[in-house]
Amino acid sequence: MKRLTLISLILPVAFLLSACATGTSSSSWPGLAADANQAYLASGAFVYAVRLTDGSKAWQYPDKAGTQHFYSQPVLTSDGQVLVGSAGTDYGLVSLDATTGQPKWGAPFTSSDNWVSPPLVVADTVYAANNNGTLYALDLVTGQKRWSVPLGRLMWGAPASNGKLVFVASLDHFLYAVDPTSRSV
Repeated sequence: MKRLTLISLILPVAFLLSACATGTSSSSWPGLAADANQAYLASGAFVYAVRLTDGSKAWQYPDKAGTQHFYSQPVLTSDGQVLVGSAGTDYGLVSLDATTGQPKWGAPFTSSDNWVSPPLVVADTVYAANNNGTLYALDLVTGQKRWSVPLGRLMWGAPASNGKLVFVASLDHFLYAVDPTSRSV
């Protein structure tokens, strides 16, 4: 009987104390890229550039939090761009100058859903898989759409290429192989 009384007292106290505990939560999963001078971190509402020499912040994009929310890993291009897509309500894929953090394209490329995966750059083309199930091919310099191919459902994995085809995995459990020349799957 004493054992039952003790258990009946311990359980409510344990329940009440567990409500006071704090857990870790995340509103983003940070993506990181680096070159010889800086590290680029996309986390939450901002993209940051951090100097590798002293760990100080070189720049952040945007200046103030807005509708952007960055999940995807930044991608560095050979011509000094930092490409990163937003999983916020703006649905923008932006190109930033790696030195200054200023936008390089006239405007972000926008789609109808989130950018969760990082884009792939092959020569002068950016291949970006959007969460709306579409693979977009963009001009690297201008950010203008060259073409798009609807594939499947949610796409959270980065596109990959063997030099001839672009491969994209989808959460519908398919791996798509797209021929950029014919735009066929």
